[in-house]
Amino acid sequence: MNARWVLDTLWPELPQVDCTIVARWWPWDYYCVLTTRVWQDKSDPLYNSIIINSVPPKQYITRVYKCDKNGKRDEDHFYYMKEYPDPDLARRGHKEVVDLMEKGGLKLIIQNRSGH
Repeated sequence: MNARWVLDTLWPELPQVDCTIVARWWPWDYYCVLTTRVWQDKSDPLYNSIIINSVPPKQYITRVYKCDKNGKRDEDHFYYMKEYPDPDLARRGHKEVVDLMEKGGLKLIIQNRSGH
C-alpha cells in the first residue's frame, strides 16, 4: 500500500544523517525512517555488533520504527535495520528505504525488542 504522505526533516540534528516520517493510509499509522551515525560507545551492544564485528566497519545505520505524526517513537523495537560503512552510502540507503516505503514495497518485520 502506498504512503499517504512523506515528510523529510529539513535539518537533521547530529548524529542524524537523515530523518523522514512516512504516513500510511491506516489512520494513526506512522513510521520514522532514521539514519544516524552509531555512537562510539564501546559499552553499547549495537556499537560492538556493528563496529567491531564488521569489515569494513559499519558506522551508520538506518532504522524504521513506529512513531506519532511528529516522529516521536511509540514502541521500543524496530521494523527494519540496515548498516552502512560511510555517510554517502547511508544517505543513498535512507532514500531507497523511504522510496520503498512510499511505494508500499518494504516489508516491515520486527527486528528487535530491546530498543538497541
